[in-house]
Amino acid sequence: FGLAKFAPSPRDLTNLTPSSADSELETRQHVTLPGSVIGTVLYMSPEQARGKEVDARTDVWSLGVVIYEMLAGLPPFLGETSSDVIAAILRAEAPPLVPRLGAIPGEIGRLVQKALQKDRNERYQDMRDLVNDLRDVQRQLNAPAGGAGTASLGGPQEPAPTRESGSLPSAQAGGRTSGVRPRAWRHKRLITAAAATLAVVLAGFWLLTSRRPGPGFVPVPLRPAPAPVTLTALPIDGDVREATISPDGRLVAYVRRDGISETAYVQPASGAGPATAVVPASETGWRSLSFSPDGSRLFLRTNPPTSAINELYQVPVAGGLVRRVITDVDSMASFAPGGDRFVFRRDYPDRRESCLMLANVDGSGERTLATRHGHHNFVNSPAWSPDGRTVASLARDPGAVNEQQRYLVVIDALDGAVKVLGKARWRWTTALTWVPDGSELLIVGKDQPEDPFHVWRVGYPGGDVLNATNDANTYDGVSVPADASALLTMRISQTSALFTAPLADLGRARQLTPETAASFYGLDWTRDGRVLYGSSDGGNRNIWVATGHGAAVRLTTGEFVKESPVATPDGRYIVYISEQSGYANIWRMNADGSGARQLTFGETANNPSVTPDSRWIVYDAASLGATRLFKVSMDGGTPDELTSVSSHYPAVSPDGKAIAFWYNPGGTAASTLSIAGIGGGTPRLNFRVPADAWQWEPGGRALIYVDNASSRFMRLPLATGTPALLATFSGGRIPAFDLSPDGKRVVFVRVTQQRDVVRIAGFR
Repeated sequence: FGLAKFAPSPRDLTNLTPSSADSELETRQHVTLPGSVIGTVLYMSPEQARGKEVDARTDVWSLGVVIYEMLAGLPPFLGETSSDVIAAILRAEAPPLVPRLGAIPGEIGRLVQKALQKDRNERYQDMRDLVNDLRDVQRQLNAPAGGAGTASLGGPQEPAPTRESGSLPSAQAGGRTSGVRPRAWRHKRLITAAAATLAVVLAGFWLLTSRRPGPGFVPVPLRPAPAPVTLTALPIDGDVREATISPDGRLVAYVRRDGISETAYVQPASGAGPATAVVPASETGWRSLSFSPDGSRLFLRTNPPTSAINELYQVPVAGGLVRRVITDVDSMASFAPGGDRFVFRRDYPDRRESCLMLANVDGSGERTLATRHGHHNFVNSPAWSPDGRTVASLARDPGAVNEQQRYLVVIDALDGAVKVLGKARWRWTTALTWVPDGSELLIVGKDQPEDPFHVWRVGYPGGDVLNATNDANTYDGVSVPADASALLTMRISQTSALFTAPLADLGRARQLTPETAASFYGLDWTRDGRVLYGSSDGGNRNIWVATGHGAAVRLTTGEFVKESPVATPDGRYIVYISEQSGYANIWRMNADGSGARQLTFGETANNPSVTPDSRWIVYDAASLGATRLFKVSMDGGTPDELTSVSSHYPAVSPDGKAIAFWYNPGGTAASTLSIAGIGGGTPRLNFRVPADAWQWEPGGRALIYVDNASSRFMRLPLATGTPALLATFSGGRIPAFDLSPDGKRVVFVRVTQQRDVVRIAGFR
């Protein structure tokens, strides 16, 4: 048994591979072989942590941990690293159970204690006994007032532990006056409801584990390619962003960026002929290329400069009239074998829905094939099977173990029935297509946070997984011609490093860290002149600090994700994102890296920004299918929601009165860099500028932003809204930067990428 957890969207500042997101799974039991340690560490039993043989009593332990966490808000065993957690499971006793609701009946505490006995012979021997005991507790709580049934509720109450130590002060006597009873009985009703809910949950789990044997979802380990592959780079020059091959294998279509605009081209795959620009240049870009089944037309999408709604277009492969087919398209169009219909994904952020839609080739006859809600959405582009019966899609499960969120589903093309395909999961995915004979699907995805994206083969209908690539490069996109002689993909290699320079003269940049394939996650220039950053250098995401002379020291260790550090202005704390509790949440630690403390307890939190008085943290978080801005105290507590629509990447102004953030109101309105008051609400200023990253100017009268398409730093005065050039740069992208406290210098991450369109033969 492994508890499923949700992972946030990637906060990788240097991985430029696009990814999109997702579905509800059936919980399944998986069998762990003796000698192996497999599972979610926080929920492992002692015997599982030792790699011993497991049985039903292991599930009892895991459910005990779940009940404990439901009541207390945290698992009973925590640690800085997985090894620390395992050591606590093996040697430490669970802290006293203090639930969110206050005191609990002693029966529930004893039930959990019995489930968490380290000696499995002293636990409940199967789930049925645990369910029966919990139902007995429920019946006792439902008993009439008076007698023994009320003693534990009307008597002494255990106070909550202190947050730091977890120790309990001495209990005080509880009265039996009329002033106490209403509180006790309100509490009793809450506990009764909780007991009833737990009984239902446990009964359901017992049914699942006792009546649904079989393997559960598992990660997809990288294996050697099944046969030597031949990789050939195609003769395509320039900054290529996306590519696909025609069904007959003769043509390649690709998007190339030239300055601030993008154009789609078609050329012979052999490179023997010229490239033809088939659509006009667009500053909003072209994407999601696909050929019609007969290879005569290219379909692709873009959004108009004045709208955030994507539109699907078609154009003859030799060039000619560019015709709009349909609006509101959030994926590539994938065609039925006859070419008369296509399937695509459409997201409804305001309704928190994700739909797979069918339409005729001319855009008429639109209908919904399947719908998913909230975080359980479809992701990437769907793929219509070669026999026309099935549509495959990747979907997301926010309740999954945080490394493994995405999995394959297949949808009946007639009635929309959805089934899970296979047992494999990926942390992130970017592309999906069928092999033309229908025996396999190809997926571009990654298993672990620091892995590159690879091409994976998934057998159909069995779901067995093999990898088609396994080198150190990242791959993006995949397409296969009808003869399946080779696949076409983008090979991406990149390095990144940290630099500092005068803002007015980036040519005098000085390198602070070596060029590395590791990624950066967040950047902050502290008031005492140090630079905080997150980095995967060493294999795990941790927080580092560099001096102005380039000496870097790692502040955190361990395999749990720790990133996006921000120093508080008073110098006391470092606020950061950590997945130590299973979710990405806001944490703080002392300036020297000690005293880590969790501040938020939601499903995901990102991009913290601290107010000048060091009392509040503004951040974005996914909530009910949309990302919004929230504010939480430096001491934790209940967060305040600041925005009600899609909002990302907040930056608090120097005077603490305003927030700059990326704002997407939905509908036909375009996304903007916007300003709202510190209390949130509707933005008072909106600027439609091509900002990839931004910071406040120290005086608070302007925003400084970077535009990577034009390789420029720009100054945006709030009073006029007219951007002015500050500096230009060359040689890569700048995905993140921060200004020195006086605003005269800048520290930035620079990423250099090599992107090639490649054919891979012998992949199967």
